Amino acid sequence: MRKPLDNLFTFYRGPSHRDDEQYHPGKQLEDNATKSLLNVLEETATRDQIVLEQVLKGIKHSVGKTSITDPESNGWEINTQEPLNAVGNKERTYLIGLSKSGDDPLGVESIDDGTPPDNESRRRLDAVITHDTAGVTVVIESKFNFNDLNPEQLQSYAAALGVNGSRYATISWRDIYQWLGESSNEITPTSEYLVEEFRTYLEYWVLEFELSSSRWTGGTNQVKLVRNERPLRESSEIDAKEPEVVLQFRTLPSDPGKNRGPRVQFTESEWQALIRDLKESGERMGYDFLNAFRETSDRDTFWKPVKDAYEDEGPHTIIASIGEQGSVRKVLRIDDDSDEDSSNDEIKPLLTFQTWSEGNSALRGSRPMFDGDEFYSLFYNSQKEDSGLTDHQRRTLFSSEVSFEELFR
Repeated sequence: MRKPLDNLFTFYRGPSHRDDEQYHPGKQLEDNATKSLLNVLEETATRDQIVLEQVLKGIKHSVGKTSITDPESNGWEINTQEPLNAVGNKERTYLIGLSKSGDDPLGVESIDDGTPPDNESRRRLDAVITHDTAGVTVVIESKFNFNDLNPEQLQSYAAALGVNGSRYATISWRDIYQWLGESSNEITPTSEYLVEEFRTYLEYWVLEFELSSSRWTGGTNQVKLVRNERPLRESSEIDAKEPEVVLQFRTLPSDPGKNRGPRVQFTESEWQALIRDLKESGERMGYDFLNAFRETSDRDTFWKPVKDAYEDEGPHTIIASIGEQGSVRKVLRIDDDSDEDSSNDEIKPLLTFQTWSEGNSALRGSRPMFDGDEFYSLFYNSQKEDSGLTDHQRRTLFSSEVSFEELFR
């Protein structure tokens, strides 16, 4: 299996002893991803204009305007780290925010093309795509990792560039991934190689294939499919080879300056083993967890086996586990979310994914945990179209024969 470091666009300096305290670990990858995108657009444009055309068409659609010049015309110039005050022709300048989520932190109604702060004129732009003949400039501000776009920075750029809400939009790295893929069947072999290498680079380092999410007080519990996650730090050694795909339960950090929150991840074999143990322990204790999780559409019926096990067995009951004690062990456990100081006797069980490390009898810090509503919305496609998994995905996940590659292709 090819490794991520073998990818054409993978290069990462990492922090040095000179800047340990001030270096942001995602900054180099952020710069690399942006520069690599521009390299692909520039190199393929000499052979196949359609690659740049697809990206500009996507941007054009995102802005919702037809005033961006016909992308099929030649004459586009692509640059990075251009001074902000060097961008001209403000009447046809477009500001695009590029991030992992694609979320807009500002809103088009808030964009102001007024007077910029004095110090913004010295800033350098991540990407500038210009067409001198048409007088069009597309400015891209990109972010990576969990740093979302900064609304104050976008606002100051808009003011400096004379951009209003009709010439502003936000897009995601997944958008770029998809737009590049739309050109792959119509280009020369050299351009196809560059495009596919960059799309693979995005899969390795930028994209995280989110399946579903459930809101909770501390952030977002998200089930994600992560390709070639390196390294797989806590392995139960069920898999003899390094996995290409893992299923990850992850809590996003509430502090945007942090790269990652607590997580527990499973290889395909580990997840299959966990589901088999969940079935066996349920049969042994008399609770049909699997049938409820797999088939039940009613929230209370869905959560009833967990609630019954909590009442009968008590908190800290492990209902599924893989790995041996004394090594790495991953468990699905029932915990307690009841308020000890409250007179309310309502039972509030939680399901918690946890990991024990070798030689450590204590749990490793905080961990993803779900109450009934959260677990239900995570796995069941109920209230919203974008909430939970499809029926097929849910039933397959709670089968001991799940194939991650087939399920999340």
